[in-house]
Amino acid sequence: MLLKMTIVITRPLEYLNETKSLLEAKGLDYFNLPCLEFTEPSDDYHSLDKVIRANHEYDWLIFLSKRAAQVFFDRLLELGGHLFNLSPRLKIACVGEQVASFVRDELGFPVDFVPSKFNSKQFLQEFEPDPMSRVILVRNELVRDDFEEQLSPRVLSLELAKAYSTKIPELDLTEFDKLLASGEELILSFASSDTVKNFSILLGAERITKLNAQALSIGPRTSETIRELLPSIKVIEAEYASLESMLDAIMAVDGKT
Repeated sequence: MLLKMTIVITRPLEYLNETKSLLEAKGLDYFNLPCLEFTEPSDDYHSLDKVIRANHEYDWLIFLSKRAAQVFFDRLLELGGHLFNLSPRLKIACVGEQVASFVRDELGFPVDFVPSKFNSKQFLQEFEPDPMSRVILVRNELVRDDFEEQLSPRVLSLELAKAYSTKIPELDLTEFDKLLASGEELILSFASSDTVKNFSILLGAERITKLNAQALSIGPRTSETIRELLPSIKVIEAEYASLESMLDAIMAVDGKT
């Protein structure tokens, strides 16, 4: 039997329907609080368009998020190409199964590498390109981590393509304040470190002290940020970096199966 709780969805609005469907299928209540908004990259897609036009010069194409893959193929079409215009020698690597499924099942492209655990740390441990490989890395321009620094010495060249940027959305928190006042237990779902950071900024210290909540994390980096910014909140970490695995982690709390 499910305990009474509400899942707070902090993902961008673009992914709301996808998340709602999964929650509703498991009979879970939810509250939408998007803590991230996608925007265009600061270079107006210059770096992305550059590698798209010259994709035949590269060996690997790496996507670290579903959004990165979506924008890449959208730009490919906008530039006047067709999906089959990618070089046949260009292999595709995805950080997780959710991204790989989008590329493989929705776009029809083969995916050549997915790590056994769906996070960037495991990706770097298992990805073994030829040292002479030329690699395109498509990602959020604002992410600050050591992924590029760790991968770059292992290949001939690594080209960063800025697919998108993000910002904190403007939100009316009136309904969320009512939820807080109810004292109901909340599960704060976080699919990235950025959503955690933005959540803490949007709520502020006073609201955070009122939280009766646990935090659901998509992976190790996100869990680290939760513990840093929301230290009083227990963290539940998904086994794999996917929405389905996050929900499995919720269902396992307190014996819910």
